Amino acid sequence: MCIRDRDPWNAEQAQAAGDILAKLPAVTLAPYRDALFGLTEDRERRWPSVRLLTRLGDFGDEGAERLVFLIGDARREDWDDTGNGWQHPALAGLIGLCRMGAAAASQRRAVDALIEAGMVTVSDSSYGRLTVNMLVALGYSSAEVVAVRNRSADPMPDTRLQDAFQRATAEPDCTY
Repeated sequence: MCIRDRDPWNAEQAQAAGDILAKLPAVTLAPYRDALFGLTEDRERRWPSVRLLTRLGDFGDEGAERLVFLIGDARREDWDDTGNGWQHPALAGLIGLCRMGAAAASQRRAVDALIEAGMVTVSDSSYGRLTVNMLVALGYSSAEVVAVRNRSADPMPDTRLQDAFQRATAEPDCTY
């Protein structure tokens, strides 16, 4: 992935390349596994590649671990990000885990730890519906999703939560 090695680095080029690469079949991405895993650690350069990072799920349990890492690392308070750079990796993690569904079950404890730390919430925000879909795709029950919602500082209202849960159980929507 020569994008990471370019100097000067250009976010628009990285986003365009990431969007193109995200459309490739899994077998084509397979040789670039290590580069994609490395990109998850690069806080400055990972945010434009949100669509590509959602494809980490193609790499099974190890990819699911990286998706969980993205959510947690994006929500850490020990780094300064005055823009929305934290949101893109968090979205990639939520979307990727949602798409993986039951295949990401190995990460249930890690997701529970993110919930416990307040890094995954079911709030009355644009992320709320996606979070419900991700939790349902991973096998969380209605009661468990309600418990996650109840931990939020800005909880999703009951009617919206019920609607989001019903839709997610019928057919998960892993888009944002």
